[in-house]
Amino acid sequence: MDGGLPAQWVAGFHAYFEARSVRLDEIRVPGGESAKSWDVLGSILSSLAVAHVARREDPVLVVGGGAVLDVGGLAASLFRRGVPYIRVPTTLLAHVDAAVGIKTAINLDGFKNIVGTFAPPTQVLLDSAFHQTQSGSEINAGLGEVFKLAVGCDPALLAGLAAVLEADHPPLEGGWAPMLDRAIGTMMAQLRSDPWEHTLERAVDLGHTFSLALETSAQDPMAHGHAVTVDVMLSAQLASMRGMMSDEDRDLVFDVGTRILPAGKTRLSPGELSVALDERRLHRGLLQRTPIPVAIGTCEFVNDLRRAEVEEGCRLLADTMPGNFWVHEE
Repeated sequence: MDGGLPAQWVAGFHAYFEARSVRLDEIRVPGGESAKSWDVLGSILSSLAVAHVARREDPVLVVGGGAVLDVGGLAASLFRRGVPYIRVPTTLLAHVDAAVGIKTAINLDGFKNIVGTFAPPTQVLLDSAFHQTQSGSEINAGLGEVFKLAVGCDPALLAGLAAVLEADHPPLEGGWAPMLDRAIGTMMAQLRSDPWEHTLERAVDLGHTFSLALETSAQDPMAHGHAVTVDVMLSAQLASMRGMMSDEDRDLVFDVGTRILPAGKTRLSPGELSVALDERRLHRGLLQRTPIPVAIGTCEFVNDLRRAEVEEGCRLLADTMPGNFWVHEE
């Protein structure tokens, strides 16, 4: 269970199980990327052993944000070579991303999600009431994953996201539920035919090439959803430079993306972004397989991006939106 979960939610879980005479052994772990470490993974596994968790009879309830779902799911997949587990995402980002699919992971030596397994949860329980306790910045970071799915897979979803951002309603009002349901449906439709990733060209990987550098930057790391948003915008810029995306679609991507980004300027380092591009080759069968949007809802995959092209894309992005981006001279 995420150690940062508000007290009222923790009490609600205990009350639910006590009313049904079910014993609940609580394991608290830190929230955020610090959860995805060997130490936290080891502590969970030790706690499962101490609790004498049975291989089939004692499901592990993993409650928290995306990082907690990742490390908790990994622990469940390893303990006794796999015990059943249930995901309960408590953040908007986890609701539309980590909760959907079958991947688990921790980080290692500065590399995100480099150690993990494919382990389907027994169930996923979704409740948007958890989002009431999130800040506006956290909510917007969660919308970054919706943005990725919309630009890469579903034009109607982008229209719904733009309407929500325009209305500026709280998460539980103004059409949020239909938008979140559509985002999850879009993600599941993309994953259903190949949940084990036998195919390495995946539209849902849009936003997950350059974002790795933005998230792990030593100077100013970004939240995952915000980093994904920048990645999608840069990918649209690269597509436009190649004549693969219309100016109209590119500008629509820019317009929606800027409403998701936090205040202030995002630092773009072409060198760091190119390193992230190279690292993805190791994850994608030694080819870049970089998804770039060629129209709203459609991606193509390229294998020949070069640092000079990435650098030009960064400069054009910063020139177009000087209030949002600046390029770090290397």
